[in-house]
Amino acid sequence: NKLKFMSFLRKRCNVNPARGPFHFRAPSKILWKTVR
Repeated sequence: NKLKFMSFLRKRCNVNPARGPFHFRAPSKILWKTVR
């Protein structure tokens, strides 16, 4: 699951996470943690 999530994040990495599809959702925190 983590590998798939990482690959998904890499594809979304180009787009700013703040303007991403899910910003106010729960995964947003995970996304911020991974980005940082």
